[in-house]
Amino acid sequence: SSDVYSGYLVSAGTESLFFMPHPNSKFEVSNDGFTEGFDVGSMVSELVVFTEPKLEECRLLFNPKKIFMDPAPEIQWEVTHEFGNIAGYKVQQAKGNFRGRTYEVWFAPDLPVSAGPWKIRGLPGVVLEAREINGFVTWKFRRILLNALVADKLMAVCDDFRKEKSNYSTLSFRDAVKKENRFLEQLTEKNLAALPKGTIVLQVDQYREGQLERKFEW
Repeated sequence: SSDVYSGYLVSAGTESLFFMPHPNSKFEVSNDGFTEGFDVGSMVSELVVFTEPKLEECRLLFNPKKIFMDPAPEIQWEVTHEFGNIAGYKVQQAKGNFRGRTYEVWFAPDLPVSAGPWKIRGLPGVVLEAREINGFVTWKFRRILLNALVADKLMAVCDDFRKEKSNYSTLSFRDAVKKENRFLEQLTEKNLAALPKGTIVLQVDQYREGQLERKFEW
């Protein structure tokens, strides 16, 4: 399927965050501010926080709500000599591998923040576009809002959520991946069992094929 989701990258000083609201939640941001009553715990499906060089992912997982911390490794980028232009910003190309997928990205040195969508980060400039080379996912920026006041307020809302993490059950990252793997394996078995009798199935052992992170460093 070809699904389109919205994400927001916010940067204020040395700390940045990326979050994706639930598809059915109404969230908007402008120079005047953002949606009144914005609640990270109920409106956000994934929250990634990073303070260079450390990455901290707080993801809301299943039900009841659980969060986990992801000590993701740095992406080893190969910066090329290819240049381009995105919305008036000079961009440079880089390529790197992360957890089973290879990404081609374009970053803007004139936006001197080492940040990007999701966990795509670690370059001397904001990543404005990133594409998994097999076409699994493409991240494209839609617009840039340069407003420190709005950014600070958004960061404050997410900081409040992070301070209340004690109200949530926590998992180690490995345990979270194991839980997710069991869920994916059971889902695969359920879907196979629902196929009509006599259906020939070419079994695929890698049931994480449909996930952004196909494999892990351990």
